[in-house]
Amino acid sequence: MEMKKSKIYKYTSLALFIVVFSGCKALKLTSKTENKAVPSTFPYAQFSDTTNIAVINWRTYFTDSNLTSLIEQALDKNQELNIVQQEIEINRNEIRARKGEYLPFVTLHGGASTEKVGKYTRQGAVEKSTRHKAGNSLSGATA
Repeated sequence: MEMKKSKIYKYTSLALFIVVFSGCKALKLTSKTENKAVPSTFPYAQFSDTTNIAVINWRTYFTDSNLTSLIEQALDKNQELNIVQQEIEINRNEIRARKGEYLPFVTLHGGASTEKVGKYTRQGAVEKSTRHKAGNSLSGATA
């Protein structure tokens, strides 16, 4: 019985050894070689049409008024496009602010305002009594 067990252990360990070390071989490095051959001419060079659709304005390309109004509406309400436009504006403002840190700039602001107070308010009564001159009233009333 012991002889059988030792033979079983021998053959089992030999089989296990073969299985383990047969899977432990060095991996082959595979490499791809690129094709560096470039054609002398572009395959579609025989076409002489050089019009690029990206150059054409979409309003002239699409002539249907319903379609153009739908496209305009989609562009106006496109949330991603509006977000990108806001991000561009934010970046422009950051650039202006950073340039302003080391470049001088001059701004000019102007303004004017007027105020007309009511005739029967306290401020209006005070103005009437202080500006009143003999024979000439600003409010149209006589002295």
